Amino acid sequence: SGSLFVGTANILGFNGHGTYVFPNGAVYVGHFKDNMFHGFGRILYPNRTTVEGVWYQGELMKPTLTFADGLEYDPVKWEYLESHDRRFTSEKRRGMLPDNDPQLSNEHPARAMPPGCYDTGEGFYSIKTKCLYHPITGNFVRIPSKQ
Repeated sequence: SGSLFVGTANILGFNGHGTYVFPNGAVYVGHFKDNMFHGFGRILYPNRTTVEGVWYQGELMKPTLTFADGLEYDPVKWEYLESHDRRFTSEKRRGMLPDNDPQLSNEHPARAMPPGCYDTGEGFYSIKTKCLYHPITGNFVRIPSKQ
């Protein structure tokens, strides 16, 4: 399957504390019971987004999602890049820059981008190829899904 498990197991499967690496590179570190996530655990995704919380028989209860830039997702009071407030996380933390120094991405100054691309944080999205490319190597990363 391309996955990897390091930890304790018994006849019923994974039990106790362990690390599970998904084929996409995401890593779960936490507790297992009867081959399911159970107890406190954290998933770190390749783009450095983190989801953590307490799992009950494989179901995540009251998760906390934190993006790579430190922004924590709040499903009740989500105001990030809404039409009434287009500031990036870094602007919310340190304040707005002067009008003559526009901020075009969460990083400032924005990293250099190939023409016809958008900075997604994870890499560069090409309008022409509809693919995501690594921001340093320029290598193909993936074709984004519509979700």
